Amino acid sequence: MNLINKIFEKFNLSFTWKGNQKKVIKNTIDGLQLNQEKQSIATIYQIQNLTVNRIEELACIDIPQDPNSLLKSAGQRFLVEQGIKQENFKNSVDKANLNEISNPQEVEKDWFLKWMEISQTVSREDVQNMLAKILSGEVKKSDSFSLRTLDILKNLSKQELALFQIFCDISYSLPGYGDALTCVISEPFGSPGQNGMISLGLSYPALTILQDAGLIQTDLNAWRKFQIPEMLKIPFMIGSTSYILRSTPETVSTQPQVTIVNFTSAGLELRSVLTIGSNSEYNSKFIEWINSKFKMIPQ
Repeated sequence: MNLINKIFEKFNLSFTWKGNQKKVIKNTIDGLQLNQEKQSIATIYQIQNLTVNRIEELACIDIPQDPNSLLKSAGQRFLVEQGIKQENFKNSVDKANLNEISNPQEVEKDWFLKWMEISQTVSREDVQNMLAKILSGEVKKSDSFSLRTLDILKNLSKQELALFQIFCDISYSLPGYGDALTCVISEPFGSPGQNGMISLGLSYPALTILQDAGLIQTDLNAWRKFQIPEMLKIPFMIGSTSYILRSTPETVSTQPQVTIVNFTSAGLELRSVLTIGSNSEYNSKFIEWINSKFKMIPQ
């Protein structure tokens, strides 16, 4: 068995050569294409079961002991790497459903090269889904997502993304007002820096992880003034839950100060491509707090 057949057998690769002298090693359907040599195309379909043993096998597969063995090994590793990258890239593009976008805009070349570079390195489906939404958003409206945001997403661990999901699920936003007022109102739970939100899974150490990841701002004692006119119905959202609060004659007509935690600009951009959920513990305490502080009642 020659070297190329060995690597296909060990790593469950399906592979097809096409060129002037067509040579089919193993033919399947709907493959991914990789330009490998002049007038030739290598088609790699899948690589499975990346256990520690499989990775070690990839590094030291049976190579004939001759002067060219290292080059052969490097060539096969390159082929596998490029196949994985192409598969990741294709998955993210497919998820973006670009052909369904009306009036698409041209994407800036350097931005797309950065997006493509990152998409090739990501196999996690949750991050691929976010990359797909980012590409779709950029095609709909250019300059929607910064290069910094792409870099932050590329480096997010599963733990960081899970914590960010919790944070977004309790975030306050006003439909129709963009991200200008989007934040997490922390006051109902006390000081975030003193573990006020620990019951929600957002302890002080957890918040510092989000800060280090570039998703939330460093000031955990930020505040904002809210002006609430009397007898006004105010629609807003906490996570994915919609509320309409009605002010009463007792509503404070000044501008009370409310403690909040702010997103970074990259955090706001990534929030827009997450599937936002809801947190019943936060919502319940928030409604109790807002009725007590502002004398507002749910509609």
